[in-house]
Amino acid sequence: MTPGRKGRRFAGALSVALVHCLASYALVQWVSLTGLVSVTFLLVQPAAVSAFACYVTDLDGTQSRNHYIITPTVLVFVAMGVAGIFLREGVICVVMLLPLWLMLAISGGLIARASRKRGLTIRQCSAPRSCACRPL
Repeated sequence: MTPGRKGRRFAGALSVALVHCLASYALVQWVSLTGLVSVTFLLVQPAAVSAFACYVTDLDGTQSRNHYIITPTVLVFVAMGVAGIFLREGVICVVMLLPLWLMLAISGGLIARASRKRGLTIRQCSAPRSCACRPL
């Protein structure tokens, strides 16, 4: 794959992930979720979106481990910047969530890498026993 195509795929995956995050934020605000649902959503979202972004940007399965660490890191910093600027979140809230979301996002990326290294396909991951390794 050419470097230009990789860059476009990376930018596209990050764009889709950011749109998903913003839409999810709007949904949570609209529905007014409280308690366990919103906390679970808050903790699962970074890992799921990062796993998706890593999986889409490495469809060939040829990227190194660094790709699965750098992509979630970039995604979290961009998402935090968008949250701080456009969603008018308090800067202190963004700073407090940064370490937690960074850890969860990187773990999601590494889970996507592990599922790719094991040779799992989307069809194999749709079984209930393997939902934890599902890259999408």
